[in-house]
Amino acid sequence: ANTAVTKEVLELRQDLEATAGDRVRFGYDSASLTPAAQKTLREVAQFIIKNQKSLNNVVIEGHCDERGTREYNLALGDRRAVAVKKFLVGAGVPKN
Repeated sequence: ANTAVTKEVLELRQDLEATAGDRVRFGYDSASLTPAAQKTLREVAQFIIKNQKSLNNVVIEGHCDERGTREYNLALGDRRAVAVKKFLVGAGVPKN
């Protein structure tokens, strides 16, 4: 059963990457969602809502390049992840 779940999750991830993409880009030193990011996230939200019975959870991570201090980049990555989560929840994705 565990192998089936893993295969299903892998197939869902591949479907997500093919239909919506699995990442958004931010401007330099910014946690604001660009119009392109919002378009991608609307598609991601639709995908999550459509497949929520098969998804146990969704992981949102915020990343940065290596410029700046470690602490600053961790905080910026967190702000980016929060911006994405707020957008997805606003688009109808369940909060939990």
